[in-house]
Amino acid sequence: MAPTRNPYGRAIYLYRQLAQQRRPGRGTALNFAALTLGNMIAEGVWGWLAAEQMLINACRENGLLEFDGERAVRREIERVLTHGIDVWRAQARSEERLERLSGVSEAQRNPEKHAGAREQEQHEAAMLGLGRHHDAEEPHPTEDP
Repeated sequence: MAPTRNPYGRAIYLYRQLAQQRRPGRGTALNFAALTLGNMIAEGVWGWLAAEQMLINACRENGLLEFDGERAVRREIERVLTHGIDVWRAQARSEERLERLSGVSEAQRNPEKHAGAREQEQHEAAMLGLGRHHDAEEPHPTEDP
């Protein structure tokens, strides 16, 4: 299982995807975002309250909160965040057992999978404008030119 290298970038990407989703597909987008954030919570790189509030705000923006009602949306968020945590933990336990039995780590067995995850995170960061370096001659945006 590849670790989340840029949790902030991934969370912003998920927020934007969910907030911009219109009918149909808002429920599916909510489930995908909540599952991914649940994985990040289990990994220890994101917090439950931050994830819950972010998902509520995105659902408010895309109209799902008004359409389904706050109670139903909150129930779905709790259910899928919990499922995301459970899935991540089960996968981690499975990988640990396999590593103990084989003496080979998951990253050693599937280096291309981990390379792909790094590329995906770099792509997400690039989409959000994160990780860009300014040229030495170009002033920082907060400095006077």
